[in-house]
Amino acid sequence: MDLTLEKEGTWYEPLKDENEIRTPRYKQNNSPRIIVHNGSGPRIHLRASPASSHHSVNTSTVRHNGIMSHSTPRHSAPSTIRSRHSNHMSSRQILRHNSSVRSEKVVGANHWRPSTFENIRDECLKSGTLYEDPVFPANDRSLYRHIRPYKNIKWKRPHEIVQNPTFAVKDVCNMDIEPGKLGDCCLVSAFTCLAMAPKLLQKCIPSGQDFHDNHAGIFHFRFWRYGEWIDVVVDDRLPTIDGHILYMRSSDPQEFWPALFEKAYAKLYGSYESIHGGRIKWALQDLTGGIAYYHSTTESIRHLLTVVDIAMSQASLIGAYISTSVTNNQPGVLSNGLKTGHTYRISGYAEIPVTGGTVILLRMRNPWHSVYWNGAWSPRSPHWNVLKESTKEKMKIDNLLDGEFWISFIDFKNIFTEIEICHLGPESWKMDKSIQHRGVWLASAAHRQWRRGINAGGCVKPSVMCNNNQFYLELDKPKTVIVSLMQKYKTTDDQRRFQPCSCLIFKVPLDVKTKRSAEFFLYNKIYANTKFIQDRENVHTFKLGEGSYMIMPVTEIEGQEGKYMLRVYTAGNSIIRELDDLDGYKETQNGHSLDWENINMLRRQLTKTAILHKYEEIDASRLQKVLSTPMKDKIPLLCCFSESEIVKFKPLNLSLDTCKAAITIFDSKIEGHLCYEDFNKLLSKLILWQGTFRSYSKGNLDFSSYSLRSALRLIGLTVSNKTLETLIIRFTSNGRVSLEQFICIVIKLSTVHARYQSCLSSSNILLSDVSIGIFI
Repeated sequence: MDLTLEKEGTWYEPLKDENEIRTPRYKQNNSPRIIVHNGSGPRIHLRASPASSHHSVNTSTVRHNGIMSHSTPRHSAPSTIRSRHSNHMSSRQILRHNSSVRSEKVVGANHWRPSTFENIRDECLKSGTLYEDPVFPANDRSLYRHIRPYKNIKWKRPHEIVQNPTFAVKDVCNMDIEPGKLGDCCLVSAFTCLAMAPKLLQKCIPSGQDFHDNHAGIFHFRFWRYGEWIDVVVDDRLPTIDGHILYMRSSDPQEFWPALFEKAYAKLYGSYESIHGGRIKWALQDLTGGIAYYHSTTESIRHLLTVVDIAMSQASLIGAYISTSVTNNQPGVLSNGLKTGHTYRISGYAEIPVTGGTVILLRMRNPWHSVYWNGAWSPRSPHWNVLKESTKEKMKIDNLLDGEFWISFIDFKNIFTEIEICHLGPESWKMDKSIQHRGVWLASAAHRQWRRGINAGGCVKPSVMCNNNQFYLELDKPKTVIVSLMQKYKTTDDQRRFQPCSCLIFKVPLDVKTKRSAEFFLYNKIYANTKFIQDRENVHTFKLGEGSYMIMPVTEIEGQEGKYMLRVYTAGNSIIRELDDLDGYKETQNGHSLDWENINMLRRQLTKTAILHKYEEIDASRLQKVLSTPMKDKIPLLCCFSESEIVKFKPLNLSLDTCKAAITIFDSKIEGHLCYEDFNKLLSKLILWQGTFRSYSKGNLDFSSYSLRSALRLIGLTVSNKTLETLIIRFTSNGRVSLEQFICIVIKLSTVHARYQSCLSSSNILLSDVSIGIFI
């Protein structure tokens, strides 16, 4: 059954008139108003507006269950990392080491401690050598993978290029950088956007690095990758032509941190060529860990205005790019003074009154300030003459930074081709005071994976898609919500073979805690979705009303596997947790048990065939025989499911181990055999389980493991996601469940619950402190 879209729950509504220009958050009034949103200070306005509420920072936390969450950040000491590699190093004339390693935080420490970097540096200092990186060597393999960029390239260390080189002349926050031969690559463009919050870069550049004390030709930098910060170690050999650094460099020839930083970033992606064609949004994400995406300026005006408004109201970085397609696919300068193939930072916007209405202006900056905008609302434009002096003062047109200018939104939409946005998490928000006047995003993240036969249920069949992971979101009032679905990726030689995936959003009852079953998806339509995208990250912005929702990450096709990370940013309080069933067992009451006539007939038959010994007890081998041998008299046994249905005993060919396990259900004294009354109870259960299996196998020898949870629920067993995953891995084959496997699963759960309850009652342990999964 295909699911239909009931309502697109996005923020954006189409304009009735495409020529209408106004920000969607504000209602038009008869009186004129001015709103100036600054990147370096609070917005200025003549009258209060709903967006002004973003000045205050909400300190409430995001409650969660099973999800790693971040709320309003506390001003705590920075985290630390350590390498998983061995501390042992071999000493050589030129020290080499695989230094592109994953790093992790050291709990309880209050400083960064990248042990791999320190160990390599100490070994170099002891041996009196300069480090050479074997993973990213000083040859053509590190420069390119397909097209050789230049000839006569020589790799030199900084002291071979200039005398008295310096890592940073003043501060790494002073990003006075020149693009170099690569032009405006994705990393340079990311620095353009980071200029409004330069201290965010300090997390990527560890302190204490220079060319003087403890210099051994080795440096290290940090980048965000799939939810964690990793440490990348490089040597200081740089590609040069005629004694000049080939790629990104500082405007001060003595300063080398930009060139070394770019080398570490190129190593992360495999080569310098790889970052030349990279996406700006990925570079922003690699440097900040935020949620990054872009919008095309071909979208509706209202849509783009809302995008800018959200980005300027919350902690976000925003820039705009002009494609080189208008200049023959080469960077160039347009007649209006703007450069193609170049990223400009958006630092503010204003809606000002003019004759006949209002006009929206964007404040932008060209950080390289080599050419300037000369169109309408440029510094010398006559358009400023129609404004009052008070309006000009509020917009600070006489105090613009070098390279900064105002441009109308209409001109912006017609000239620029893309808007790049990176929404920053709480950790980034607390690092730079220049963005703390904006609202902080409350963030939650969950690392999960789609596994065939377990929770890779696709999005078509309700009976299968209900197995996907489900996350509950509760909002106490309408809020902006950003949903990000990121697939796990590599950075070096990444072929980017991502699965088409999406997040489906459903309305659910308030305070629901358990997973929604197949019946829910049969009768409830999709409220909103992020659309299916085959990319590293699928991001969508919603304006969701007060209420409760269920977010479900899905692949387009059932059975597609892959790891993913779900992140949810909300502009205000929210409750986010994963929906899951509790491990439980409520024994199903049979409609009928065997009547006395059948009991006596069965006893006579068992005695006649010598199954019972003189004490009328049955062990595992005898149980195996009686279950596999048809009764000669074909004794009818009343079924447990319906009063009117009579089921004849059908042979069960179970292994001896399964029969031994079945006996343990009623063998409380651990004697290895059952009395006749307990055998009668066990037989009744086996008939129930056999009937349940047949209802799902539909005449086949097995059924899909996607139906296991529903089958267990039918006989009174509920299982959590982790328990279900464990059962499928241990007891099923290729995503199918046979009759014996199903019986083994039910036997295991039955005995585990009995043991679990025994442990709880004997040791007085709280149910929340012990997981039933430890007994499986």
